[in-house]
Amino acid sequence: MSRIKFNHKSKHLSEQEERQKDKNISFNFRYLSNKSFSNCKDADFFIHYLDRLNKLSSLTWKQIQLSDRHSFGFELLGVENIKVTLPSVITEDVKKLFVFRATGNNHAFLGLREGDVFNVIFIESQFGDIYDH
Repeated sequence: MSRIKFNHKSKHLSEQEERQKDKNISFNFRYLSNKSFSNCKDADFFIHYLDRLNKLSSLTWKQIQLSDRHSFGFELLGVENIKVTLPSVITEDVKKLFVFRATGNNHAFLGLREGDVFNVIFIESQFGDIYDH
């Protein structure tokens, strides 16, 4: 499995990210861990999650950065706050993960940004499965 190179400086964009901020976000599920969602029996959760991804996909990274974290924005969370085992794609140089709201409520999905692509690693279908809020 290849390792993701991640610029984990919280408020400073890399040159590549600066060029990418006017591009729309896209999503990759290659590194998705099933730690939380595999026990989810709520089909509505996934319908709302897909709707959220669809809406986010219409936004640029710049629009997302300007949005509130409880709207379509994100926050950064230190990897030390993750309650489940981190997959090997999260190397020791990765200090923070991006956290988006999964369904418009406080359920979250977490991952890494690579250019204009967001690599989804965790989907929190049960509140608090992945980290304590």
